[in-house]
Amino acid sequence: MDLKEIIEFLGKDWRSFIKSWYAVITKGHRVFEHLDLRDESTLIYGLRFMFYIGLIGVILEIPVAALVGLQHEKPSYLVSSLVLLLSLWIGYSVIFHLSMKVVGGTAELRETIAEFCFLTAFFPPIMMLQLPLQQYMIPFLRESDNQEDQLNVIFQLIFSPSDLMTFLTLYVLSSGLTIYFFIVLYKALRLINNLQGFKMISGFSLGIFGVFLFVNLISVPLHNILYNAAL
Repeated sequence: MDLKEIIEFLGKDWRSFIKSWYAVITKGHRVFEHLDLRDESTLIYGLRFMFYIGLIGVILEIPVAALVGLQHEKPSYLVSSLVLLLSLWIGYSVIFHLSMKVVGGTAELRETIAEFCFLTAFFPPIMMLQLPLQQYMIPFLRESDNQEDQLNVIFQLIFSPSDLMTFLTLYVLSSGLTIYFFIVLYKALRLINNLQGFKMISGFSLGIFGVFLFVNLISVPLHNILYNAAL
């Protein structure tokens, strides 16, 4: 495959990616009603879809990384950040799969992973809404290592009359989209696991708790290692 063929392939792949992204965002869990998640080709396409989402995620993190002082321009940092991001997302999908299995879920692992891969479509919009908040707050937070001083800075920042409306608007939009993502995830998992009522609520709650532990015990330490290496 020569360079021209590679460019043509990527062009077609990106068009397919954008169509898939739009379908997931607009249809939510309904997009999976007529999709065979047990098909190996669906899983492969889902992983490729998540890879593109991961690339976008790494790009969106660059401004924040620059503010923190990370050597974001190094290829090693970008590649490590992408690999870590994709690995963590796969980890989240496995946790939700196991939590569904505990309460009698019927989905196969490949179905849950494929489904979660497509649902990462929500992450770039959420990150874009949070980006201005992070870019605005990080310089203030870096002025002091004292947690009490940082909280005072945040308090003063939030209640600054000139920026209050912008801050609240972005916060509400990002929070609302995050809640909507979890609603779609809940309905999507319910769809493929044939669960209803208390069992579904219990399984999903267990998954949320599992992800919370995973983030604090694995995700945060790994991010700290990556960030410290890039300082």
